[in-house]
Amino acid sequence: MEATAGDFATSSAETGRNFPPDRTGPRSGAEAVTLMINRNQENLSALAQADYCALLLKSLDIIAVVDREGIIRCVSPAVERILGFFPAELTGSSLFDLLHPGDSERGKAGLERTLQGAASRRTAVFRVRHRDGSWRTLEVIGRRLIDDPDSPVVAIETRDITRRNLALKALRQSRRFVRHIAASVPDPLVIYDLVHGRFVYANRDVLGYRPEQIRAMSCDQFAELVHPDDRPMLAGHVARLKRGSDGEVFETEFRLRDIEGRWHWISSCGTILKRAQEGLAQQTISVFRDVTARKQAESDLEAHQAELRRSREELRALAACLLTVAEDERKALSRELHDDLNQRLAILAIDLETIASDLPPEQPLRRELESLTARIVEMTEDVRRIAYRLRPSLLDDLGLVPALRSYCEQLNGRDGLAVTFTHSELPPTLKPEQALCLYRVAQEALRNVAKHARTRRAAVTLSVDDGAVVLNVRDWGAGFDPAAAHSRGLGIVGMAERVRLVGGTFEVKSQPCHGASIEVRIPCALEEQ
Repeated sequence: MEATAGDFATSSAETGRNFPPDRTGPRSGAEAVTLMINRNQENLSALAQADYCALLLKSLDIIAVVDREGIIRCVSPAVERILGFFPAELTGSSLFDLLHPGDSERGKAGLERTLQGAASRRTAVFRVRHRDGSWRTLEVIGRRLIDDPDSPVVAIETRDITRRNLALKALRQSRRFVRHIAASVPDPLVIYDLVHGRFVYANRDVLGYRPEQIRAMSCDQFAELVHPDDRPMLAGHVARLKRGSDGEVFETEFRLRDIEGRWHWISSCGTILKRAQEGLAQQTISVFRDVTARKQAESDLEAHQAELRRSREELRALAACLLTVAEDERKALSRELHDDLNQRLAILAIDLETIASDLPPEQPLRRELESLTARIVEMTEDVRRIAYRLRPSLLDDLGLVPALRSYCEQLNGRDGLAVTFTHSELPPTLKPEQALCLYRVAQEALRNVAKHARTRRAAVTLSVDDGAVVLNVRDWGAGFDPAAAHSRGLGIVGMAERVRLVGGTFEVKSQPCHGASIEVRIPCALEEQ
């Protein structure tokens, strides 16, 4: 028999009582049933009627009425949604048949305590069988319906908390997982509360400070441990963290005093962990790592690099000095060969020629003297070439352009090599040491072409570009790998160092089978207009 509101009204009238309206607000189904029965104790037998069960129809939780033996007298339709049973299937059956075997005795004891109490509420959690055989976790609230020790019935209200328990279990597992991760992190991991200005978590010691000591520190107390020079920087780091977006990581390094008063370099990597409802950063999580050893290594490396730079500069100064000395020696030797030895050989050739002219043509001695004179003339030519190679007099007397033109002309036809030379008008402000550098680079580059390039064509160009004198030596020969040129003895290192000493730049471009190009740029002050 289906209960309706009209049925309930009729039953109420039959009792001879008028039930005042409930002025206390909405109640649960069990409380409503209790209220009505307490107001109608004389008609207790109506509890078994469908009239009273009509109040249970709209309940979202399971509401059942059981007797002293645990027999279900009435149950709300919510049981179908929660446990899969129809109410009619459970009416008349034992409540304890639905309980997990491990919870049955506890359920019987709970029912007995509820019957003995004075309209008391008792709450417990039981495992209850679902129609499909699975077990659901229900929160059960029992209440004796009337304030009578001999009351044979109890109203039971149940709520399915399976999902809640699963969620709590998952939360506990998640927390255990997080704690496990935090414990496995080798570096200190700390959580800082931006709102209250203190640390709320630390997984391990920080420079001798125990986790509980860290948690007890305020923001100001922690700041006292930071090196005074690093406090403004650390404050800026915290400010950036506050303004950062979710997932954005900020890093910084600062000095922190350990528990024994020694300074350590700390690398901090942090991000936002929690925000308030209004979106403001509430907590940050950071990993601290002691990088003192790395900082010391970096300092040692920097000192070592500084020492290397000093040594390199000293070597370059020595190289510059050696080049200067070498050029001075070449200049002096060239002058001695040209002005002394060559002149003496010339005089000797003239004397021999004079002696030979006084002898009869048919005399053998005259022929020998003439042959000796010719050999001496050849020697003077060789000495002149050696002297020019050591230090071209044209470079000192006429300048870079005539000296380079003369050198290129000397190479033409030698070893089958044809060298072209083009130039622009050079600024008069070109310094002697700069001119000498350009000449020596061109000289060394052309020697390399003749020796290694396996080509008959080369070109030398002098130009002015953007306040710099530019020398380019190019060939169309075999080419080479610039990275491996050092092992081939091409003199590239020496040329580059010579250019660097006069403040210029040196660049080599080459590929195997595609020739090579050497470019030198030396800044040179131009004449004011």
